[in-house]
Amino acid sequence: MVVAAATSAGFVSACAEAPDETALSDHTDRYGELSRALYPGAGPDSADDGRFAALLSVIPATEGALDIVSLSDYQRARNGAAPPGVDADDAEIDRWYREIERASRLWPVAFGGRHSEIGAWRDEVGFSILDVDAAVEAGVAPDEVRAYLGVDSTLVDAAVRADPGWSGELERRQRRAGMLYDWGETADPARAGASRLFGEAGRLLVDGDVAVRTSSAATMDDVIATLGGSARPMTSLADDPAVMEVASTLERLGVYSAVLSDTLISGEEEFSLSDRATDSSRRRWAGFRGSVAMLEPYRLLGFGLARDVDAETLISVIVIANESPTAAVGNAEALRRTIDEGSSFRTAQFWRDTIEIRTIGSAGSLTIAVVEPATADAIAQAWLQRDSLFWVPDTL
Repeated sequence: MVVAAATSAGFVSACAEAPDETALSDHTDRYGELSRALYPGAGPDSADDGRFAALLSVIPATEGALDIVSLSDYQRARNGAAPPGVDADDAEIDRWYREIERASRLWPVAFGGRHSEIGAWRDEVGFSILDVDAAVEAGVAPDEVRAYLGVDSTLVDAAVRADPGWSGELERRQRRAGMLYDWGETADPARAGASRLFGEAGRLLVDGDVAVRTSSAATMDDVIATLGGSARPMTSLADDPAVMEVASTLERLGVYSAVLSDTLISGEEEFSLSDRATDSSRRRWAGFRGSVAMLEPYRLLGFGLARDVDAETLISVIVIANESPTAAVGNAEALRRTIDEGSSFRTAQFWRDTIEIRTIGSAGSLTIAVVEPATADAIAQAWLQRDSLFWVPDTL
């Protein structure tokens, strides 16, 4: 199928009118046209592209790093709304942030449960969720890495040196990779704060406008090696072609909050671990399994939120890096069939009642879907709950 080039949301409609074909498969750069239709100005030359790549370049490609990677482009999520000035009072800041959070369903990546305590974050580390352009969080505790793009190194230095709760333990060391702030291995819940939910000490490396934070010394050593600050070579997630292909495609489609993961979800495993594993439910399971169009095992899954400026709605974008173009076409059809005909293993609700397909297709080895979910977090919840939307064939 050949779809005429479009510069408006008409391209989405054109794709949606061809349910029997993979709408993107004939043109490997078709997602670039789609991005410009959904998000004016987005595309290879967009100033909003590249932040995900910059953040991924500081994340060490260690085992488990791709279990879950969360990214938020706060600059794009603000949609041109400038934050309040530094002299704004707490009420003004709170009103502005809550409106942005409501409109974009912003994920506070790398800022934790006290992300809205703007003043406390600025006092403790010199920046807050309002001050950075983007952030990433990769891996799981105690080896997680958090990175922030758009910090002011002068403000960071002043804040950490003046912080009355932690400056006493602070050691500053200039490394080839940047200035390292090290508070040691202390964990003191009595000194918990906005940037230290459990009173953990940790480390902060600042290089230009990028800050990287870790809890463990070993993880920070990996970060420094990734940035070329030691004799030990270490690659970053940005060195993985599949990671970059998925991340850049999400950016081109206007995504501002995203998750990447190489974890495969087995339907058989989910069933065996659930409380449905009884004799009667096994019969139901046999029928359910036969109705699910499972995905072929893939290299990497990415999904996230974008804003459809024409319709003034939030959309979800799903990008899957496959082993081959043939697998990408197959997974496009499997995902389409799952949404059109399948149901949730967790809720038994039809996917088509909660997810409206805008377009699903393939571009090279990528499967790409643009959908409108009933709730902004529907796709994220399907993945977090290991639901049947993303199942691969049984491995047990």
